[in-house]
Amino acid sequence: MMMNIPSSSEKIKHHSAGSKLLRSSTMVGRHHEVNMISELLLQDSPKERRVVAIVGMGGIGKTKLAQTLYQHPTVSSHFDVVAWTTVSAQSDMRQMLLQLLSTMRISQEKEIINKSNEELADLLRKRLMGQRYLIVVDDLWSTGSWDEIQRCFPEDINGSRILVTTRLQEVAISTGSHNSLLNMSFLNAEESWRLFSGRILNQGSYLSFPPMKLEGIWRHIVKYCNGLPLAIVIVAGLIQAIDESLWETESEEIEKILCATVTNSLLDIFSEILRLSYNHLPNVLRVCFLYLGVFREDSAIPMKKLIRLWIAEGFVKVEGERSLEEVAEDFLKDLVSRSLVLIDKISMDGKIKTCKVHDIVHDFCKRKAMEEGLLRVVDGHFGHLHTYRWVSIETMNVSLDHISKKSRSIFSFCHDGVNRSIGLASFKKLRVLDLSNLCFKWNLFFTNGGVDLVLLRYLALRIYSSGYLKMLKLKETFINLQTLLFLVDKERRVSYFTTHVFEIWRMPMLRHLQFNPVFMFDTPSVVLKYLQTIYWLRPSQCTKKVFLGIQNVKVMGIFIPERKKEFVRDEYSLTEDSSDDDLKQKPHINSLTEKWWDDLICLQKLEKLKLNSDCDDPIILPHASAFPVQLRMLTLKGSLPPRDAMEVVGMLPNLEVLKLKFGACKGQHWKLSGGGFPKLKSLLIQGMKLKQWTATDNAFPILERLIIKHCVHLEKIPSTFVELYTLQLIELHGCHSLLVHSAEQIQQQQEELFGYNWLLVHHYNTTHQVATIIEVKKQVKRGKFDEQEHEKVATIIEEKEQAKRGQQECKKLKCKVSDPESSYFARQVQEEEDSKLSNVEFFNCFEDDFDNNDIN
Repeated sequence: MMMNIPSSSEKIKHHSAGSKLLRSSTMVGRHHEVNMISELLLQDSPKERRVVAIVGMGGIGKTKLAQTLYQHPTVSSHFDVVAWTTVSAQSDMRQMLLQLLSTMRISQEKEIINKSNEELADLLRKRLMGQRYLIVVDDLWSTGSWDEIQRCFPEDINGSRILVTTRLQEVAISTGSHNSLLNMSFLNAEESWRLFSGRILNQGSYLSFPPMKLEGIWRHIVKYCNGLPLAIVIVAGLIQAIDESLWETESEEIEKILCATVTNSLLDIFSEILRLSYNHLPNVLRVCFLYLGVFREDSAIPMKKLIRLWIAEGFVKVEGERSLEEVAEDFLKDLVSRSLVLIDKISMDGKIKTCKVHDIVHDFCKRKAMEEGLLRVVDGHFGHLHTYRWVSIETMNVSLDHISKKSRSIFSFCHDGVNRSIGLASFKKLRVLDLSNLCFKWNLFFTNGGVDLVLLRYLALRIYSSGYLKMLKLKETFINLQTLLFLVDKERRVSYFTTHVFEIWRMPMLRHLQFNPVFMFDTPSVVLKYLQTIYWLRPSQCTKKVFLGIQNVKVMGIFIPERKKEFVRDEYSLTEDSSDDDLKQKPHINSLTEKWWDDLICLQKLEKLKLNSDCDDPIILPHASAFPVQLRMLTLKGSLPPRDAMEVVGMLPNLEVLKLKFGACKGQHWKLSGGGFPKLKSLLIQGMKLKQWTATDNAFPILERLIIKHCVHLEKIPSTFVELYTLQLIELHGCHSLLVHSAEQIQQQQEELFGYNWLLVHHYNTTHQVATIIEVKKQVKRGKFDEQEHEKVATIIEEKEQAKRGQQECKKLKCKVSDPESSYFARQVQEEEDSKLSNVEFFNCFEDDFDNNDIN
């Protein structure tokens, strides 16, 4: 069935779709943003000329927000002169000057049209001199355009303001607006539906409410827009253009036709909008951007994985003394600053952990990469796969025989087990092989013994063996391999047995080596000067000889298995006939006070250390001087040192992030008697039996964020935290109500003490309420409450928490301007708050799971 829908070209001809379509619509939501920007524009202080910037991807509503403010009576009446100019990607100084003079109605068009650019600039400058003015510079694309036009805006110390909209963070900062910068967020589901239904139902084409069979279809289409206002407005326009007789057909047929047609038309229109951003990218960023089309739609992409893939593909080149990873990370930050890539989660050290792209942007990347002959997505329709460099497999029903032997990269995103061999001998040009979502039996992998993958740089596999796989030997031809990841099927637990992996150290270009603890690689026999990441070493491998072979490593994990004979035999290559005395002589069986801690000092470049222990014996930490001086992140799990061992950790001079998880320390009382943790910015305490926590005034002097998860017995945060003016976030999940109250008291007392309050307190009702009610139930069983009192207490708790949360969210809607002196984390916290994330979504932004199978 054909639909009567105007072509995409008709809708975008002669104008920017991003501006015109949104200008004609009523703005939905954005009340907080309007209030925030209005306050910045109308403030009497500072008197100096101030630039306020609105940043966001194309179609997110920057122009509409600026227009709402520009036309607001309160705003316009505050200024003597208001003027507007739209710059666009191909800026024209003359056009900008003419637009500004025209909106100021300075004179008739005939009188100025023949003037030179210099005369126009002089005329504009003189008109603004001595006046308190508001200038809107819409759709700014380059610092050059800003430098050119801003010379016409005099500085008279009278409270003049300039409002800039741009897709580019770098451009916004170049205007001097870093003190007053708003990153636009997407609409939530409710706002998206209100915008759509307002456009559809108020145009007279339909009833005041949609027919029941249509609403579900429309909501599905609106959901695809993912809160992007322009996309929602376009979809509404496309639906309005459809012949109304179509709605009489069966609902399943309507949905199929409508979704396909509207989606394709929407992508056609947005391709023109995104093409501007794409064409504005440097060549190296273009290919990095298109590479995002390899991943599945709406997937969270780990930053570490993405930059390692970019490096493996050869997109990243060495720049001076900076590492490839540092250069690649800057590439990603650049794409984020251009509003093309979205930050999904941030890690405890304030770096990007995972990123996403909007579904429409993802479709653009995929389409463009396919047009360029770079990408083929295998989703059941194979077609010809003979000319594509990147192959993304989304279905199991495919054989590598269908894929071109010239392919450089193969990804599989389908989850299944593989019981057939996959011959790779013919893929001579293969650089990337990521089959981490499939589960292989090793003896079926790399058949045709003479595999010659000398160009392979990235290999990620998930291995499963139904039997006792004692040994796994890698191919000696992987001489260019940079990243090697071995995962295991979830059903295979580390407590079963250990698999030894050989020949790793014959790969001189290795940069990142990450194995599940079920694997144990052989001791290094050569120096791997490029190795930066290694997971997981065993205690027996933590020797001076080994560390000197990997002395440039920056990230390392040490795994201590539980005390079982089979583990120790595997680790020390003992025979089945070895006696118990032989086992006891090994340091792994004793109290774990062995000397391998002392050898850590050999790793002078080590920045992140994770210690994961399944052993019941406590680990005695050495003196702080035994740790590498550059260590800035330490994670302890199950290591069970006594609480006073934290005094040692507190002496680490450059430690910025500390994570204590599930048995990281013994004891229920953590008392910091002296100063400590001089540079610690982030502290995570998770799953601990901690009941009391006290600290002196000089402990944690620059702590920025405290995250406590599932510590149900802890009832109070140290009162000395009130004086921590650096504290920006207290995050509580599954904690006692008294702990929540303690955090809120600190928040209130800080506001009274400092006169302002940047501290955010987030807690999660559902888990918190469950934990608190469980405690009440225990009291009932002990006879301290009867059943009626229990129900009453539970109800009071729930109501009180909901009321507090509402007050807290309202309170934080004030003055959310990024502080140039604050950390990246602080600015991100504010942006997350402004984007109205739910509690669970906000909490997920700071997840950092200690997953032994994690390849991020």
